Amino acid sequence: MSVAGTRSILLMEDEIIIAMDVEDILHGAGFDRIETVSSCRAAEEWLTANDPDLVVMDIELTDGVAGAIARSLRGRRIPFIVYTGAQRKMHPDALSFSEGVWLEKPCEPATLLTEVMRCIRQGPTSIVVDDCRESKKTR
Repeated sequence: MSVAGTRSILLMEDEIIIAMDVEDILHGAGFDRIETVSSCRAAEEWLTANDPDLVVMDIELTDGVAGAIARSLRGRRIPFIVYTGAQRKMHPDALSFSEGVWLEKPCEPATLLTEVMRCIRQGPTSIVVDDCRESKKTR
């Protein structure tokens, strides 16, 4: 049985093109249960009724910084990947996201998928992936 097809992912991204790109990457890897939201409020509402296997989140959404959501995920032991253009050491709310994998945009699709699969298998962790500043290949 494929790990991908049996798992649910919440994607928190307010840039529609980036959201569509990440959805395509995840669908291409066999993930078929992806919920995409663009605001903290929508994410909180969805998370009230659902327990995803993984959350891929941008830090700043249409209605603010998602630090409270990251802290909630940590408390619920739901692994998450911070997929953002911000550098961890420079972001004032970075501590809230300390239990997640930090990937800086742009990121190679293979790197994103590697971290998605690792997070699903291993659960919550804290890691910064440094090779995500490479230029993104177009498909």
